[in-house]
Amino acid sequence: MNIALYLYLADLCNSIKIIGFICVAITGILVIIGFFMFAAAVDNDDEEFTTGLIKVARTKLKLILISAIIETLILCVIPSGNTVYLMVGATATQELSVSETGQKVMKAINVKLDEIISKSEQRQSE
Repeated sequence: MNIALYLYLADLCNSIKIIGFICVAITGILVIIGFFMFAAAVDNDDEEFTTGLIKVARTKLKLILISAIIETLILCVIPSGNTVYLMVGATATQELSVSETGQKVMKAINVKLDEIISKSEQRQSE
């Protein structure tokens, strides 16, 4: 995949998380409203009205709670933008290390490190 697409997805993940948290907050408010509806229905003297309102409140609360659970699971699965950036960096590094240019760079670094180590050992022996 193209690195630019990964970077776009990293930014998109942050936006999705923000929207998800807003949805969870709205869902929490709806749950509170549903509990008040349920409490009002139980407190009412009209039995037919109470029964109908309880059925509506239960149905709404079930739907709201199910959607809250689904939203929370989705938010847990979506990685943060920083995680996606780390994944992009790891993928790019892995691809570079396997390439011919990457192998040449590794050889050059190893040669230079060997020179530095030998100079350091000579200084210590003196």
